[in-house]
Formats: sequence, structure tokens, C-alpha cells
Amino acid sequence: MKKKMMITCTVVLVTAAVILGFVLKNQVRENPDKNTVNVAIGQWGTTQNESQNYWNPDNHAVAKGMGGYYFIQTTDGISKIAFFDETTQEAVAVCAKPECTHSDNTCNAYLCDMKQTGSALYLTDTIYCYNGYLYLIQCEGGMGKLVRIHTDGSARETIADLFANTGVSSISLVFHENDVYAYDDTGHAGQEEEAEEVIKKISLTDGTEQTVFSYTGTGASIDRGRSFGDKLYFVIREYTKNKETKAVSSDYKGLFEYDFATGDTRKVIDADVCDYHADTENQTLFYFVQGTGLYAYDMTQGSNTLIYPAEDELIQCKMSYDGKNLYLFNNGAGRATETKTRTQRYCYVLDTKGNQIAKILCNGVVYFGDTDYLFEENGDNLEYMKKENLSDKSEWIQVN
Repeated sequence: MKKKMMITCTVVLVTAAVILGFVLKNQVRENPDKNTVNVAIGQWGTTQNESQNYWNPDNHAVAKGMGGYYFIQTTDGISKIAFFDETTQEAVAVCAKPECTHSDNTCNAYLCDMKQTGSALYLTDTIYCYNGYLYLIQCEGGMGKLVRIHTDGSARETIADLFANTGVSSISLVFHENDVYAYDDTGHAGQEEEAEEVIKKISLTDGTEQTVFSYTGTGASIDRGRSFGDKLYFVIREYTKNKETKAVSSDYKGLFEYDFATGDTRKVIDADVCDYHADTENQTLFYFVQGTGLYAYDMTQGSNTLIYPAEDELIQCKMSYDGKNLYLFNNGAGRATETKTRTQRYCYVLDTKGNQIAKILCNGVVYFGDTDYLFEENGDNLEYMKKENLSDKSEWIQVN
């Protein structure tokens, strides 16, 4: 499974005088105080469980299906749709053709040959399962296209063009009712000029699209999109480079909320929020402020509590919540002030009070998982771990 390309190219220093422009359907309303929370996430709607919020949203390499999990398996450069059966604990190609070798386009599971330059490719760590279909992104002619595929691989349909893309796994999707909201989570990181970042709303019925959010900045991107209740949540990030020290830093500009019904967008936390998750049953928002730590905001009482302070090996993170525990993956980031600084990769497992249950050594990007499994990348291989009795000594198992 291809590791997501990390952007390390040069960006210019953003000075205090730079004005970041917002172009919205309605004006963004910002909180006046740092780390002030102004959010009220409703209970999940009837389709909310389909959104599978527990996955890593910007490395969405695994999707939950009936009886197991879909992912893209790459062997000797050949990429195909595979299914990890949770009963047998084995992976099979999503193709029922007898005596099929799963190695060319006669196979229902076949996606592409990564060795064939110039041919249409699929993003190999981006797959979604929503309302009985698989959704993947195909790159052809420099354009990323949304493709709907039957779960047995028998039929495919191109829905719409998304963003310019030449094979970098940077396009992320959030599904809600009969629409999908798409953004490019790499954005214009590394560029020296201001550029516009957008969220597109695309109909799953006819492919029509409209821009519902726009942000203009230097080295900016939109990240961590999730839907809860009747809202879409996301963060905005900017990269800057110190001309003297050459250090590249990643700065987050707050947590934003887009209302599906009204089209309004507002900032709900004005802090350096790198990721977040919601416990909608207990009306609690968990969010991690880069360099500070994990907060729990009780929406019923209006209280905001730091429940797990940042530490040397956890200064920023990607998060997941499975209805019981929180999972914080440090992504190997060593310091918030310099993105090139690396440390050992760990996934911290916490209860909702902030008590550490386990600190798990990781081999690559953690994709998180549902109530039963954790998944991670290890080169081209997918690995899993049963969530029962997690401990510091829990070991990853390669999917065969």
C-alpha cells in the first residue's frame, strides 16, 4: 500500500502583515478568544453510521464492509481491490471469476499496473464504502476522478472530476446523504504564492458540483474533514519556512464547521487544532492543540479540560474514536516548529478521561479502525491488530 507522499518542498515565510482571505457563501464568524469552543454537535442522523468517522480521514486506505474490510493491495506493481475477511483473517481479491489471475483488466478487482507510466492510475491509499458501493479515485490525464464501483467489482461508473492530480494521494472525501464533499488535503503546501483551497459538494446522483467553502492563503491546505450530525467539520493548515534557519513549520488555524442545511461556515475553535473527534452520545468534543495536548469539551456543561498534556513524542497527532477509546497517532513528528524533525511512531490509546491504556509501536501510517481492529501501513503491506486487550506489547499482524 503506497505511503502518502509527504510534501517537503520550499515555502516562503509568511509575515504578520499577510492578510488571509476567506471567500465563503456566507461570512465566517470567528471566536474572539483563543481556545474558546463554540460548538454543539447533534446526535447522529440515520445515515451517519455510513460515514465511518473512525478512519484516518486524510489517509483513508481501509473501508468497512459487510463481514470485513476493503483495501487496495499492491503486489509486484499490480494494484487491485482486496477484501480482508474478519472470519478467516485472510484477504481475497474482489473478483469471483473462475481461474482469474487478478493481474490484468479482465479481472473485476484489477485497478492498474503501477509500472505502466502514462496509464490511468488509482490512488492506492484512498477507498471508501458508502451506502452499498465502493468509491475510489482514478487519475487520468492529470485529473483525479471519483469512481463508483460495485462491492463485487462487477461494474464501475465515473461520477465527476475532482481536482488536478497525477497520482498523489491527497484527495479526501466526506459523504453525507446523497452528496460527497471533496477537498485536496495537500493543497498548495510548498508553493510561494497565495492560492485558493476549496471544498466541493458533488451530487452522487448526477455528478453536479458547487464550491461550498473557499480559503485563500500561502502554503495552505484543508485537512481532517468529518461529518457529525448535520455539520461538516475540518481544519485549515499552513506551512511556513524560516529563511534563516530553513526550518519548516506546520501551523493550524482552527476548527471550522459547515452547516449542510444552511451553507453557513464558521470557526468553532480558534486554536492550533491539528485533529479532533466527537463522542456524540455523551456530547463531548475531543481535540488536540499542537504543542499543548488533548482537550475534552463537554457540550452539555460548557466545560473545557486538558486531559492529556503534550509530551516529547506526542506534540501533534491524528485522532480516532471508536465509541470507547481514543487513538492518537503521533505520525512520527518530532517538533511542531520543524516538520522535518522525526521521532519514533506510536499510537497512544486513551480512555475518555485521558488515562493511557497503551502506547503501541507503529511501522508506518496508522489508518485506525472500528471497534474490532486497528490497521496500519507497513510498506506495501496492510497490518492489523485486534483491539481486545490492547497493551504496550501488542503486535501487528500482516494481512495475507
